Amino acid sequence: MIDMELSFYDWCVNNNRFDILCRWNYKLNGCSPEDISYRCRLHCYFDCPDNREHSPEQFRIDHITNNATKMDCKQCNSFYQWCIENNKQELIDAWDFDLNNVDIHYVPHASGKKYYFKIIDSLPDILYPLTDI
Repeated sequence: MIDMELSFYDWCVNNNRFDILCRWNYKLNGCSPEDISYRCRLHCYFDCPDNREHSPEQFRIDHITNNATKMDCKQCNSFYQWCIENNKQELIDAWDFDLNNVDIHYVPHASGKKYYFKIIDSLPDILYPLTDI
């Protein structure tokens, strides 16, 4: 008898991880979780569990099944989202999209890295670490 490899779908069911199956993006992955091994090294797309408008993110299947990765949505944990939740629209408005080489929606809210904010149009742009805000 041939020992069939456990599918990613079966691994999720066996480990009570229906939350992961619900996030599977069938359109971008072009296959179903039943079609791939739970040990494969494929990067597959998963939707945000809280906001379907957020861009799907890729996670490696074997990292998921080995608990080697957190499947947090980068946009939900972003500086932009933190500003919205903490009523800090002025920080979003002050974000310097020209000088910062990263999208505000993907900057971790407590990265500790320094980013440019426009304070007053007549003053030069200044770097502030996000932990100092």
